Amino acid sequence: TSLYADYQPLVVVDGFPVANGFRDINPNDVESVTVLKDAAAASIWGARSANGVIVVVTRKSKMKGKVQVEANALVRIGQKLDLSTVLTTASSEDQVFYEKMAFDNGWIAPLNDVFTYLNTSMSLAKEYMYDFANGKILEEDMNKGLEKLRQLNNRKQIRKYLLENPITQQYSLSISNSTDRAKNYMSVMYENTGGNVISNDIDRWRINFNNQSNVFKWLDFNIGVNIHYVDSEFSGPTIGEINDLSPYEMILNEDGSYATQLKKNREQLAKIPAGVLPNDDWSYNILREVRARKYTREELNTRLQVGVLLRFAEGITFDSKFQYELNRLETEYLDKEDSYLARDLVNTYIDYDQASSTVKTQFLPQGGILRSSMTKVKNYSWRNQVNLMRSCGEKHDINAIVGFEISQFDRLDRTNPCVYGYNSKKMTSTPLPFGAYSVNKQGQKVQIKTITGQNQDGIYTMGNESFGTETLFASRLDRFVSVYGNAAYTFDGKYSLSGSFRSDASNFISEKASYRWAPLWSVGGLWNLHREQFMHSVESWLNALSIRLTYGFNGNAETSTSPVTLV
Repeated sequence: TSLYADYQPLVVVDGFPVANGFRDINPNDVESVTVLKDAAAASIWGARSANGVIVVVTRKSKMKGKVQVEANALVRIGQKLDLSTVLTTASSEDQVFYEKMAFDNGWIAPLNDVFTYLNTSMSLAKEYMYDFANGKILEEDMNKGLEKLRQLNNRKQIRKYLLENPITQQYSLSISNSTDRAKNYMSVMYENTGGNVISNDIDRWRINFNNQSNVFKWLDFNIGVNIHYVDSEFSGPTIGEINDLSPYEMILNEDGSYATQLKKNREQLAKIPAGVLPNDDWSYNILREVRARKYTREELNTRLQVGVLLRFAEGITFDSKFQYELNRLETEYLDKEDSYLARDLVNTYIDYDQASSTVKTQFLPQGGILRSSMTKVKNYSWRNQVNLMRSCGEKHDINAIVGFEISQFDRLDRTNPCVYGYNSKKMTSTPLPFGAYSVNKQGQKVQIKTITGQNQDGIYTMGNESFGTETLFASRLDRFVSVYGNAAYTFDGKYSLSGSFRSDASNFISEKASYRWAPLWSVGGLWNLHREQFMHSVESWLNALSIRLTYGFNGNAETSTSPVTLV
């Protein structure tokens, strides 16, 4: 492998590499799986075989003259996550102990009383300590508050309100029939998978159909169609979000209201009078946040395979196959008006005058925020191969293939502009009142600001989330032309010699054509030791033993860079 090239093994299904690996395969349709990992594998699959090849053959109809129906059902219930192994937080008692030790030793200093520290939150324990240090409360009150925090433990509430038992339901039905001239196989599978946390759920449908027809004695025709549809929701809390909670930050209070979880400096937030901000409520709670967002992903993957097999003479055939893949993925992130993310963005992007406690300009409209993206993948491969299988006498066998292949992989990614002031029920949105960038409004420049007085050139990102207002595109087109061959000679079923070659050419951007070709080759030998006369004495407990050695030159395709400067 290499530092930058793909490190995944190549998954081949019914003679063709597939874009999504095992994701589009109904496990009930799998007949056999073979793993290839040596120099000879490159002769068939080229540079992409550098990390190994996993060859999957799906089921075909075998029972002649009969219709075979098979049904399977599976229900699996898992255990909830073990928080002691998943979370990295200490116990409440330990956290308060170390926070108090750091405070007593002066390892942490209280924040300056300036408004720019609005977004720098303290923990609940630090609030007690700094209030005591600033003379706002007595030492007795601080100790009572810290003792109360020591007694709290949010893990029980996390298990109750945020975690779920993962439940998987899978139902499949297959129908097949076979005659002297045709074989048909069709399967349908539905699967529902619940996540380890609330609001995470996946619905999956798989449909598979293949037909093999003997049109003439010298001509076979086959066609296969595979459809994979996925509708999933991933609105639930991430392990990172749960880890961000202090162990004494509860989910709900005893009265059922949302408990306090700090994202802002409450000392600085208290300086803003009520009714001034676009959203008076600037509090955060992880359960409230999960309930106020809807993150979904919809995916449709289709694959069509068509092939013909021509028989020219005994042991000589010509095989031509074509595969087309069309995959589409659409992702939506909806943060409703009640979500902290939406309220935080609207309150953050304002021109706030601290002296007069007034909002001069509000740059984002109130309401929900919708982000969406789309990925479309269109691939095709056309493979043509001549096969030779001949036996000369009783001890000589020759197997050889030679062929060529052309393929194209086309991918388009699009990130749509962020929609503000979005109402999912009315399907409406609100335009940005001053645009997405610093603009001139009636002859005057309107400078986008944040509540703490920072100037912004535009509305781009907030933390690790993207909230751009432009459409972003990314496209990639890879084309390959390949020639290959593989031959093996076997004597007496015991000794084999083999050789192979393959050369892949691509549209890799380079001034030298040689950089666009990858000559790969191998030679090898095989000794079926178990067929020797002297091994017959152990055949009662050892029925297969072979020694194989291959030597060759292999490589992979690193396509993220180029020797030519690209503009």
